[in-house]
Amino acid sequence: MNGIGIIEWSSTGAASSYPLEASELFNLASDVFIDASFVQFDNFIPKLNWIDVQADKLIISITVDNGDKLIEVTSDQCINGYMLTIRDTSRYHGRLIFGEGITSLLDNYKGSKILLDTFFDPNTVRSIPSKSGLYSLEGLTGNVVIKTDDAQFFDITGNDITWNTVARPSKVKQYKLSADKLYASTSTNKFIEIDPLTGSYSTVFDLTQKYTGLVARNDKLLGASGKSIFDLTYNPPQKLLELDKDIKSLSFFNNRFIALSATTIIVLNNNLTGVESEYTLGTIAGNAILGTDSDILFTVNGPFDNNENKKVADILYKAVLTPSFVKTLAGLMKIDGSMYAPGVYGLAYINDKCYAIVNDDISNKLVELDPNLGVCTLSNTFEVDTILGRINNLINGYDTNITIKNFVALKTINGVGSTTTALDLKTGGIVSVQQTGKDTLTLSVGVSLDKTKVKPTAKYE
Repeated sequence: MNGIGIIEWSSTGAASSYPLEASELFNLASDVFIDASFVQFDNFIPKLNWIDVQADKLIISITVDNGDKLIEVTSDQCINGYMLTIRDTSRYHGRLIFGEGITSLLDNYKGSKILLDTFFDPNTVRSIPSKSGLYSLEGLTGNVVIKTDDAQFFDITGNDITWNTVARPSKVKQYKLSADKLYASTSTNKFIEIDPLTGSYSTVFDLTQKYTGLVARNDKLLGASGKSIFDLTYNPPQKLLELDKDIKSLSFFNNRFIALSATTIIVLNNNLTGVESEYTLGTIAGNAILGTDSDILFTVNGPFDNNENKKVADILYKAVLTPSFVKTLAGLMKIDGSMYAPGVYGLAYINDKCYAIVNDDISNKLVELDPNLGVCTLSNTFEVDTILGRINNLINGYDTNITIKNFVALKTINGVGSTTTALDLKTGGIVSVQQTGKDTLTLSVGVSLDKTKVKPTAKYE
């Protein structure tokens, strides 16, 4: 006789109903499912009710601690080893792992509804006491839905969630960017306004970090840093999108945002939630891109002249975004006719004139491009004070109205304020975290596992 709490090991190939309890149909069911694991409240044991085998899918009925769930399994998921996750709109319940029998079930039982009415083995269940909260949000446990707004937001990067949810807007500031002025950011974290007629400048406001690209559109000021694009109308800035490449410059073309990486032009969708298309340059890009009414201008770093021991001026290309991506050489970005010029870090149009920011870590120059882009001689050079550091980009203000919302902590969670991770959502007590809408997080929160016996889920044979 088996001792209490001792797992009996049977011979290899012996019949087993695991992960279900023994039933008249256990041979069928155990071939279909080779393993299962659940997280359930208050010692509830899930039950497999029935399987409806249809022409190209299965419908599986399972009862879990908050009711019956109908799970649809497509034919391409009916393979040995496939892991099927069971969750509802706000909570994770567990997973099933299919065995070799799943394929024959789909092939041989089409049109059949197999009634099983069998409980899963208790060893597959991790039980959680629903009343013993380890963490809570404002005293709430179970399913807690957090709806965000302008004062509450979160960022998901991989498995990391930075949750800025307990704050309020304060000290709102408004700025009107002019269509007749140029704007740029600097390596000393200043956002500046430049008069293209005189080269004079003034600081508009301070930034929180360095940005390689800027774009002003639709009452928004966006900035690129590293692989990420931020909304700078929030302080601290709110990350909108993360790409898989470092961003060298930003612009706007054909009602789309465009980003320049080292080897590609990336077209983003208009709401900045993803990449729409990508074009390979066939060369190594420089540090500036500009969308015009009809085409795109971008720079390529000039080569090094071994004879002169100098860097040759950057090269300007004109490109048209078609499926084949057509680009044409526009010429060298010369200054005062010299082919040895500082690097170009920004391009912008104002009143049918094209301007560039060039610098060599010693001085910043605002220069006007010759209308004949086949020559690209830069003229009307204005020095911009080096106390600002390197100027990293250049944009037109486009009469954009910018409202910057500063955030201050209203209260804290677990002693942590609003501008850092407010709660570690990956450890102790959190059953699941799911993004259930563009601006909605749903948490199954607040239960202790410390006193819960975790039972094995391996299948012994």
